[in-house]
Amino acid sequence: MIMDQLPQIVILAAGKAKRLYPISEVLPKILIPVLDKPLGFHILEYLHEQGASKVLLCINERFADLIKSVFGDGKRFGLQLSYSVSKGLGTAGEIWNAKAHNLLEKDFIIYYGDILTDFDLQSFWKAHLLDQGDLTITVSSKADVPFGVLICGDQLTMMEKPNLNQLREDAFATMGILAVSGQAVKLFKPNLDIFADVVPKALNSSDLLTRVHISEANWFDCGTWSRIEKAEAWLRSRVRNLKRK
Repeated sequence: MIMDQLPQIVILAAGKAKRLYPISEVLPKILIPVLDKPLGFHILEYLHEQGASKVLLCINERFADLIKSVFGDGKRFGLQLSYSVSKGLGTAGEIWNAKAHNLLEKDFIIYYGDILTDFDLQSFWKAHLLDQGDLTITVSSKADVPFGVLICGDQLTMMEKPNLNQLREDAFATMGILAVSGQAVKLFKPNLDIFADVVPKALNSSDLLTRVHISEANWFDCGTWSRIEKAEAWLRSRVRNLKRK
């Protein structure tokens, strides 16, 4: 398979990881061990396999030196890695901070720093370009946990972490992967959340074209120990399958 050039990938990894306490007191989530190496290693290796070349890592200043010492300039992963450092501004605020420091390219893909997946970024980016959208949101048809949920009915609506009894059959969990182009970047501001604040504004804007990309890819949020265990089981199965080939 010939890989096309993906745009800049912006990894959001500045959160406090409170659900992984107490280890999150001494390690940021992106360095927490998953199977045999830090979570971030799995993510960067995946991005390289998908055809990424430039990656911007948004991190909290509390662990900035530690993270930079571990990942370096990204050459070991076949990537050009740079950093955007803040005191923690919310997921949308991290994008704003990167733009304020001239670290963002015109088009980019947001990737939440606690996600493991085999999602096809190449197909996703091609679909985004073909639709000529300002914001394209990935949703999973497989996720069984109601994170941010997008209701794909007659009119797209967003529900952030709803109760199970609120879900409808046409609801899909957001995957933490978004493509951003054009005017959509103006919605990202300090102390705002992407799915709670930015996505609803984009959906209600007559000036922006927002698309939804439904995926059947394997997808794991490593936000709790129980979910990390599920991700590790999936990684082990992938290794076994590769050995059989």
